[in-house]
Parts: sequence; C-alpha cells; structure tokens
Amino acid sequence: MSNGGGFTNTLACSPTPGIHFAAFAPVSGAFYDDLLPPATSQCKPAFSPLPMLEFHGQADKTIPYFGGRSAHGDVPSVPGWVERWARRDGCGEPVARFEKVEGSEEEGYKQESWSCGGVEAVVQHYNISALGHRWPTLKNSPVDASGRIIEFFNRHHK
Repeated sequence: MSNGGGFTNTLACSPTPGIHFAAFAPVSGAFYDDLLPPATSQCKPAFSPLPMLEFHGQADKTIPYFGGRSAHGDVPSVPGWVERWARRDGCGEPVARFEKVEGSEEEGYKQESWSCGGVEAVVQHYNISALGHRWPTLKNSPVDASGRIIEFFNRHHK
C-alpha cells in the first residue's frame, strides 16, 4: 500500500527483478516514478502482457485518486496510470462494471478490466468510491482486496 504500491510498480517496470514475478497487485500506490518524462518509455517490463491488478479509494486524500500533490511529491492520476499499463500490455478497450452498495447513492465501486493478447482480465482496476487511504476489506469497503488478489495471483502464475 502507498509507497509499497509504488515499489510494486517499480518492480513491474524493471526487467531484471520483475522477471521473478508472474503478476502484480498494488493497493493505493504512490506511483511517483510514473511522472518522470517520458513515463511509458522508462517502464520496461520483463514480459507482456504483464498481469496488473490495482485497487484505489476515490476518497483517498493521501495519494489522490485523480493525481496531484501528495505529502511526498506529485502523483499521476490512477485512471491514467492504469490506462498506461493496459497500453503497455497491448490491451483493447476496458470493460467496466459498476456496483452500488444497497441503500447508498455514493458508495460502491467501479471495476474495469482489459483483455490483452487473447487473455481476459490481464489488467484490472477497482475504483472504490467512498474509501480513503486504507486497505479495502469487507469492513470498510464493498470489495475485499486480499481475496481478489489471491484469486488474481492463482490465475496468473509461473
């Protein structure tokens, strides 16, 4: 989470250490290095398509969902960051699914997934509307990140 999520991105973009991992799943990542120009050319994944699953709360004030200034520097918008991963992986257009929490107009989440190279849902993103800078669990979110990460890693392994 946070800087750890940013480090996950750094590993995924680095061919030597990245080759040891089959998939990546940052949560509320601080993707500072994704703003270094030109961001897409500095990222050299070990293989493609590289499975990436990302969770982020839209109400996150520590690492703002739509980018901008954080306590330690500027961060890119999360939607832009995920779209760059989908382009790197040669994916098509995303398929989006919206889920609302029963009885609430604001709470819910949007899940987007991209299929790449004939493989479904290689890149996935969860935008959790009312979640701040926290790990998504069923106690604070309509999505359990841990369970979905385990399922994702079980689908994408070496």
